[in-house]
Amino acid sequence: MIDQIKPAFLAILVLLSAAACQMTPSESPRVQAEPAVDAELDDDSVIGVFPLQSSAVETLIAQAEQQLAAGDLEAAERTVEEAIGLAPDDTALWQQLAEIRLRRGHYNEAISAAQHSYLHGPQVGPLCEKNWRTIAESQQLAGWADAAADSRQRAEQCRVKARPRL
Repeated sequence: MIDQIKPAFLAILVLLSAAACQMTPSESPRVQAEPAVDAELDDDSVIGVFPLQSSAVETLIAQAEQQLAAGDLEAAERTVEEAIGLAPDDTALWQQLAEIRLRRGHYNEAISAAQHSYLHGPQVGPLCEKNWRTIAESQQLAGWADAAADSRQRAEQCRVKARPRL
């Protein structure tokens, strides 16, 4: 019985190895030993750590930035939404979507995207602060001054002093 299992097991291993060799470089994820770090530390706040992005997402972000520069907010929004479809856990993309929706005057949708970014993000540091400032601006423009004031306070709470190093 064991003699019959060994050849079958070896055949499966050979097939799996052959299938792995046929992957193209674009199909395999990029791997980096350490996370990318956004070091905006001039305000003594925390360091923002963000995941690496696939080349497809990077291409879409570059395309969205070109569309924004050209003033095509609708196309930029669609492009960022496409990028989110590829990387739904990327909270920076959700924040970028919120900012575009704010510029388009879609305040409720901007608030929703910024809240998603906040709830799934670090909840402290530069991205957190951007989330709450976007929410506050959207609320202010929508006529909700009291809510906007509360959101500006929440933005300030995102700033955390770095601990002294010993």
